[in-house]
Amino acid sequence: MMNATHLQAHLMGVLDLPGSVVVAPSSPLDQPRSAYKVAVDLFLQSGSGRTDVMGQEQEGVSLPAIQESQTHLLQQLIGSAKTLTAKQDLLNTLRQHLLVHTARTRGYNKLMLGDSCTRLAVKLLTSITLGRGAQLAQDTGFSDCRYGDVVAVRPMREYSAKEIAYYNHMFKVPSVVIPSLDTKTPDKASIQRLTESFVTKLQADFPSTVSTIYRSVRNHQHPS
Repeated sequence: MMNATHLQAHLMGVLDLPGSVVVAPSSPLDQPRSAYKVAVDLFLQSGSGRTDVMGQEQEGVSLPAIQESQTHLLQQLIGSAKTLTAKQDLLNTLRQHLLVHTARTRGYNKLMLGDSCTRLAVKLLTSITLGRGAQLAQDTGFSDCRYGDVVAVRPMREYSAKEIAYYNHMFKVPSVVIPSLDTKTPDKASIQRLTESFVTKLQADFPSTVSTIYRSVRNHQHPS
């Protein structure tokens, strides 16, 4: 599989996002030229199919310098949320906006997310608990078209976290674990943490828990 580009962005960059980041462009003319098509052209022109397009892109893409003031402002913003539930919700929103803005400014019209069926089952129950049932279709569906010119897709949504873990183990796929706000916190620290603990513990005793939750809500969204 070709690595078209490898882009990195600091979370602090969310402080510089314009207010229209989640608003779809008014016309196709507002959309930037697709860098993905350029990367594909370079790949095809290589002939052997071994061109390291990612390396070529990285030469011209560098991370912006992080100012200590930006880090402090972001910490203040997250710290202004009074509960861990609110902090996690805010962080997820900021990340989503940064992803959309980065894709848009780089000329991409697709975002491929790594949400598994297990993660989506937790997100389903969490969203309902937080009173966001109306957004379930966008938050958990295969494609999220709410941003217009940038479509988020979830190709891993049919696979459970256990299936993915087994695959990575069998084929020696390297894994990266990034601590989050609720890492090593008690089950009742936040709604997200409590929901995740509930689903995973139930899944251990009843292996069909995750798929049942996911299918039930999906069938409710798209009744036959």
